[in-house]
Amino acid sequence: MLSHHHQAIARAMDLESLHAWKVFSLAFWEEPDHGLDSERQGELFHAGFLRSRWSLYDLQEHGVESYLSDYQALCLQTVNAKYQTVLTDPVLCGHVMANYFQVPEDGEGAMAAHPALAEMADEHLLHVLLVRDPQEWQPELAAITLVLSCRCPRHGRLVQRVEEGALSASIDPSTGLITGCRLLDNAGQLERVIRHPDSGANLLGQRLPAWEQARDALLRFFDESSYLRHCHLTFVITEQGLSFVAAEADQLAAHQMHQPLLDNASIDHYLKRLTD
Repeated sequence: MLSHHHQAIARAMDLESLHAWKVFSLAFWEEPDHGLDSERQGELFHAGFLRSRWSLYDLQEHGVESYLSDYQALCLQTVNAKYQTVLTDPVLCGHVMANYFQVPEDGEGAMAAHPALAEMADEHLLHVLLVRDPQEWQPELAAITLVLSCRCPRHGRLVQRVEEGALSASIDPSTGLITGCRLLDNAGQLERVIRHPDSGANLLGQRLPAWEQARDALLRFFDESSYLRHCHLTFVITEQGLSFVAAEADQLAAHQMHQPLLDNASIDHYLKRLTD
């Protein structure tokens, strides 16, 4: 069941891989058990997956082979080598992003959401995964997901992470259309929805505002940042365009609720490059 994931961890001997394993291990034990028995938790741990992924990816139905593990997601950052600093240093990253997107000043707080997004949910985040084709060296929008906050009875508050019950909406990179919506229901099971559970707003088939300009800005940034092979960025959509929030590596679950990331040839190539 967990073959190649086990092998990747067993081969982790370099400092970067061992550091990734340490970061993953700490995150694993900080998560709740999500109702899983000890045997299942052990299987997930030794394959490099957080416990919440069992329900988020419906692993009982789909298996794990095509899914990027949380450990692999951490290792993937090393393909950028020393240039990963551009993403991990908040000041440097902010200066770079300001050439392409809005970047709030220190202390300014989050930018106001576009009215179209405010009608959907109280809060939102747009997660964008960019990779570079290793053969043609062209930028690729590998996955785009809109995460909408929900009022979760299980937590008794507004939640913004899919692990806690926020809604994940898959975005078609070409058109900006919402093509599918999923969330964890009150029983912690993966559920498909068409409308937002709080606002009642219809989501399926809606187009992100000014998507053509947003897509062009994303591709221009990555095309001109040719030293990067992979990055994951988070934005708020405003009336002025994309407002940069952070470069994060721990938000990939929102994408994989819709599509396993190891099915992407470029991501698979870079991971194999790290282990060869």
